[in-house]
Amino acid sequence: LQSGPRELQTRHPVMLEVRGRGLMVATELVHGDGSPNGVAAAAVQRYCTDHGLLLLTCGLHDQTIRFIPALNVSDAELAEGIGIFADALRATAALGVGDRLTLDLRRAEPPFSEHQVVCFLAPEPDGE
Repeated sequence: LQSGPRELQTRHPVMLEVRGRGLMVATELVHGDGSPNGVAAAAVQRYCTDHGLLLLTCGLHDQTIRFIPALNVSDAELAEGIGIFADALRATAALGVGDRLTLDLRRAEPPFSEHQVVCFLAPEPDGE
């Protein structure tokens, strides 16, 4: 399971590291300055959830994404999941998620949390 995320790490600077043992793997997402990027992790998690891949976030700033598949997961299912994760990283990078963004809560329906409304990100107005 670590080989897929490690290969993605070479193409996505938002991924600080990939760590874990066996089928319990995590990757930490960071800003360009190396600080934790919980907003990007939430956006990646939301994209993955919307596309059928369930991932967990953890860490002090929810900046780490955990992969914990079932013990009987097939190689084809792992490849499909890594593909969805790769698409999420590309989509998040294309939107510039995690760099001076705020949540637009007007488009969200309560009850919600930061993780549920991360797809409603909007750039901060100039001058703020």
